[in-house]
Amino acid sequence: MASSAPPTPGASESRPAPFTRLGNFWQRVSEGRRIDDLWSQFAADARSSYGFYGKDVDWDEVNQRYEAFKSGKSVQELAMAR
Repeated sequence: MASSAPPTPGASESRPAPFTRLGNFWQRVSEGRRIDDLWSQFAADARSSYGFYGKDVDWDEVNQRYEAFKSGKSVQELAMAR
């Protein structure tokens, strides 16, 4: 008359051995380290190319346009152009 309960997931599974768990942990950490190295390399490349290509930019014109944008002058000109 006694009915058996359905098995719960993971109840019959045993935990991996400590060395296996340590190996899994180290794999996750080292994978994160590789991603961190890739990101650092990307950031360094971006900084160096920004410096290289930034020499070709007319920064005075960029700054003038930015100041005009900050002051809302562009929006005013668009509104008046209608």
